[in-house]
Amino acid sequence: MASNQPDKLNQVKLIQLEQNQLKLQQEFAALRFFEAQKKSETQAQSNSELIEEIETLRQKIFQIENLVNRPTPFPADAYPHLIVEEPPPLLDLPISKIIDIYHETPQIFEVYCQRVSLLTDQADVVEKNNVGNFWVMQLKNQGFFLFPRPESFSRFSSLTSFAKLFRAINESPAENYQFTLQAPAKLDVLKIGEMWKLLKPGKIIFGQCPLEYAWQQEISTVRKEYEKFNKLLDARGSAGLDFTLITQYWQQSLMQKYGELVTLAINTCMPIAYAIYKGPMLVPCQILLGSNPLVVPGWDRGVPWDTSIYSQSHSKFNKDYLRTAADHPLLPNQIYLRESNGKTHHTWAITKSYEEATAIVQRLNGHWISLD
Repeated sequence: MASNQPDKLNQVKLIQLEQNQLKLQQEFAALRFFEAQKKSETQAQSNSELIEEIETLRQKIFQIENLVNRPTPFPADAYPHLIVEEPPPLLDLPISKIIDIYHETPQIFEVYCQRVSLLTDQADVVEKNNVGNFWVMQLKNQGFFLFPRPESFSRFSSLTSFAKLFRAINESPAENYQFTLQAPAKLDVLKIGEMWKLLKPGKIIFGQCPLEYAWQQEISTVRKEYEKFNKLLDARGSAGLDFTLITQYWQQSLMQKYGELVTLAINTCMPIAYAIYKGPMLVPCQILLGSNPLVVPGWDRGVPWDTSIYSQSHSKFNKDYLRTAADHPLLPNQIYLRESNGKTHHTWAITKSYEEATAIVQRLNGHWISLD
């Protein structure tokens, strides 16, 4: 009985060992199955992503092939806009209409132009310059044109580049350098949006004023007159202002009847003056003395010079002019006329406007003397 105990114990251990071995084999088989399943799922996902990426590439290739085989047509004049960043829009108007608009309201062209200046080392090439004095405008199916920038009117005649780009019909402009544009300069593009070459110079006419610039001058004149009236109102009161308005009306009436004022003479020995208009016509003047002297026409009409009281003594106006010395105490370098009839001796200061006459009377006020 005792001898069988070890044998039974060994059999039990052997059975347990076999059971543990079987359990390990089952767990190992399950682990291998799980790994195989995991690997299969990962591979399936990877294959799916790869297939999706391949399909995306196929679609892109298909789109490129379609674009190459059937390219989108672009007109020739639109080609520069494909490579210029935010180019100015094109105008589809005849050049004659562009010039008309330029003379009337050039500001509306600002968005259609690029500012440029002439290259310093080349006489016929302009380049983009945000502070340039010229405009480059491209017109649909007509090419590129160069215009003077309107805000620089008064500086153009002094610009060396202006003479190289535009031919002037009148080579001696007045002080204000007013001009009209007869034709813009014609350009050829060298570098799109950056540089252009002169093909044909433009043409201008000095001495004529574009309408828009004339409006600016007119507004400036009106503003000056308004300021002058305000000063008169402060100095003379409402009654004085009323009188000033009347004398302004008389001056306008005289210009309408006879034309521009030719000469205005002021007696330097006593407060007497007269004006001569074309014709010739003599118009007596009033000299208002006081703290603020003023010379104005005496009325709104004149008398023929030949029948006036000054026709005999002043008949040689243009030949008998004299000039005071540069150090004269009251009127230096003043043009004047001497009048003498054997009994009296007077001198007459000669001016071209009521404003100049007023300035002379203001200096002579209280010091009426002969200029000899």
